[in-house]
Amino acid sequence: MMGRVSYEEMGPYWQKSEDAYAAPMNDIPKVVFSKTLKEATWPESTIAKGDLHEEIAKLKKQPGGEIIAWGGAEFAQALSKAGLIDEYVILTRPIAYGGGKPLFSGLTDALKLDVLVTAAYDNGTMLRIYAPR
Repeated sequence: MMGRVSYEEMGPYWQKSEDAYAAPMNDIPKVVFSKTLKEATWPESTIAKGDLHEEIAKLKKQPGGEIIAWGGAEFAQALSKAGLIDEYVILTRPIAYGGGKPLFSGLTDALKLDVLVTAAYDNGTMLRIYAPR
């Protein structure tokens, strides 16, 4: 699942890409959360326009594996604020741009997390996986 902005950025790229990862990205079912998107043109895509809790509850009842959320800060903020994230997988790279949106903006209470996994890579990228307490 993803927010509209990520959908609009990722769809055109993966549909034209020759990368080995393109086929899985184009073949997996995708749900884009948007109140404004009129049609879903990326293969295997549908639009969810309803309440976030209700739409995700429907997704969780469907057969299949894990649900992965791809999106920017606003989508992540909405999911975090609603308590709908079971696990956070956060990659950080050693690049600073001097701006951006906070990932956890809008939380009414502290979000306490347990560290499940940490890994460091040769290029400086850090992987951290957390679960809400």
